[in-house]
Amino acid sequence: MPTKLPGTHQFINPRSIPKDRDVCIISTMGAAVRIAGIAFAIATVLFGINLVISGSQAISPLVARAHNPFLGLALGIVLTAVIQSSSATTALTVTAVGGGLIPLEAAVPIIMGANIGTTFTPFLVAFSFFRNQDQYQRAIHTAGMHMWFNVSLVALLLPLELLAHPFQHFSHLDTITPPTNHSPLVFNPTFSLICGAFLILISVRIIAALLNTLMATTTHTLMERAPGRSFSLGVLVGTLITMMVQASTVTICSLLAFTVTRPIRQRDALALIVGANVGTTLLSLIVAFYLNTAAVQAALIHLFFNLIGAIALLCFPALRTLLLYAGTLNSRIAQLGYALSFFFLLSSYIIAPAIFILAAS
Repeated sequence: MPTKLPGTHQFINPRSIPKDRDVCIISTMGAAVRIAGIAFAIATVLFGINLVISGSQAISPLVARAHNPFLGLALGIVLTAVIQSSSATTALTVTAVGGGLIPLEAAVPIIMGANIGTTFTPFLVAFSFFRNQDQYQRAIHTAGMHMWFNVSLVALLLPLELLAHPFQHFSHLDTITPPTNHSPLVFNPTFSLICGAFLILISVRIIAALLNTLMATTTHTLMERAPGRSFSLGVLVGTLITMMVQASTVTICSLLAFTVTRPIRQRDALALIVGANVGTTLLSLIVAFYLNTAAVQAALIHLFFNLIGAIALLCFPALRTLLLYAGTLNSRIAQLGYALSFFFLLSSYIIAPAIFILAAS
């Protein structure tokens, strides 16, 4: 038995703690500071909304181009992939609708594009497991299920919305929610628009980060224990976790740590992914109720869009099997090499949509 060196402590069974287990308990004072920070960030979001509304005339020449649904879809994908927050993208879109910057018809493709763009971040996180080929492929599999689920929803529902506008009809609330008017702040329009958008984006990220640390212990326990019992319970847990941390990317990126080490099966991970899609709609609803009926309608479209996907998977188990198989396609592509996979990722989420936006503009 080795002797203990003078002036040192002899550790018993030292081991490295995995990231998914490394959770720090927050003190009462620490929790109070974080809650105060969340309240301040929410107030900043509302201030940013007023700034965006007051700067609406700065981008009025661009409003006419927003009627192109494919341009809106590409814009939603790129913006969300770059800022890595679908909540921020939808909050900005809802604010734009409430301020009259874009019509409701143009907001729908942007919101759907945000649902695709939010799948970019889990793929980036999956690349962090590249040192272990088996874990890397499992992480890509999980991220792939998220991608295929959101892409399939958009591929099915966007053409339907463009042809018959069912979401706009179902979310019509003129007789239920009275419009709310806000006095715009008097600033330079361009300054107001840029500053307001920046404040909304930063504040949403701060809210997500603070909520994530506040709820870390609870969310990790729920994520590990609940999904295996039933698919519906997994969806509910995914919804609640995402509503608590206000970022679906946080939920799904945390989920990767569980799937690569196998405490959670891929089928159970799919339930959490579906729930995360529903839970991420809360922030846009909160922002919308601060504005007017058109904004509420846009936020409800976001909610209905994700609810339809959740209901479809709850009612038809065969669809879950298809998504599980689709995820394996991504893991097989990942075997081709890291560089090729990363180039394909950037091309799909940023380069190709950005080229389309520039060409359309």
